[in-house]
Amino acid sequence: MKRLLLPTVLVAFIALAIYQLSFFVANEALLPQSDSKSSGIENELPELVRLIDENIIPLVLKESSRTENETRTESDDLGSWEVQSQTWQLPVGISNKELGTRLEQFTSDIAPSAKVYRNRQDELIEVIRIYVGKRLTHRIELIPTLSEILPPAPDKATLVAVAVLDLGQSGTESNTILKREIPISVGILPYSPFALKQARDAVLGSKEVLVLVKKPINDSEELIQAILAVPNATGVAIGSPPADLPISELKRKDLYILDIQGQTESAALRKAINANIPILRVNHRFEQGDELRIRHLARVNPGLIITVSAKDMDATNSLLNWLSKSKPDEIRPVFVSELHSYLGQ
Repeated sequence: MKRLLLPTVLVAFIALAIYQLSFFVANEALLPQSDSKSSGIENELPELVRLIDENIIPLVLKESSRTENETRTESDDLGSWEVQSQTWQLPVGISNKELGTRLEQFTSDIAPSAKVYRNRQDELIEVIRIYVGKRLTHRIELIPTLSEILPPAPDKATLVAVAVLDLGQSGTESNTILKREIPISVGILPYSPFALKQARDAVLGSKEVLVLVKKPINDSEELIQAILAVPNATGVAIGSPPADLPISELKRKDLYILDIQGQTESAALRKAINANIPILRVNHRFEQGDELRIRHLARVNPGLIITVSAKDMDATNSLLNWLSKSKPDEIRPVFVSELHSYLGQ
């Protein structure tokens, strides 16, 4: 009897152990799994960042000058790390495209676990982003020192749309900006003292009217009321990501949206894009002393949207004077809405 009982107990014990093990494995499968490869790379982050900071950047940019260096802290479910934002001014005649390529190649050779992504900002600034795993560690802007020698003129005149913003605060703008005999789009602040008058004066002076909304748009009704406060508007210039947009009203009035920051993103904007509402983005925000920059930009872009604030009359006059005096076979002034129509973007 005892000989029969012992194997029976042993079999039961083994069966229980197998059940518990299978239960544990099943539970583990249900738990969120981390990317072991990614987390392994991210564990190397301090050493990779040291390599980038102490070897790669100084080697590639040894002849350039760092003009800005900011650090911020980011975090994810694996911990926190620092992101560096750097701006480098290049010597005259040095191509930032070539330096961007060298930076990418050196990073691949010395720190192959890091990944480099590149893009162009307004066709003049090279932007480098370096990731370790899924973590952004460096954002580097390479800014060329522009020469008075311009790139060759394009075969067709560059379309330049200037939007003068912040109108409605001063009555003198009706006799200065709005009297200019060139196509200009003007951004008028709703509910400002001269909004209604200058919206009318702009149309009489053959200017394009935009509703300028700088504050965040929290709901559709806010924007609908702002549009009503600026008659004759053909577009809406926004200064921050909207939480909501009145899609049906924008389509009914055939309005476009101008992103005056040049890189605003939100779910509401994506919804507007899906509804075929044109979203245009500013190429350059003009300040006094930017004349050489826009001359270069006009040589490498088929179309430009440039903004300037009416609060800075020196900068406004400088930009509008350049636009008025430009050669017609090189620069063609247009409204913002015309630029969209001509370029189809």
